[in-house]
Amino acid sequence: MGKRKPDPEFYMDMLKHLNIEPACCIFVDDRMRNVQAAIDAGFNGIQFKNTDLLRKDLSHLGVIVETNPEPRLH
Repeated sequence: MGKRKPDPEFYMDMLKHLNIEPACCIFVDDRMRNVQAAIDAGFNGIQFKNTDLLRKDLSHLGVIVETNPEPRLH
């Protein structure tokens, strides 16, 4: 693609490549400046802090998040 986060063109190129609207996307990154750039481009954005918060944030956006229990020995 040639562009890098948080360059606004990075997000636009991604949308063009995938042929989707930004509102249909969820952008997750640990750096808030990258998340904010995605939000400014129309994406849903989540700053990754830890797995539990990510699950909650995704759930708030309507994503069904399933967790697999740890395998048990029988």
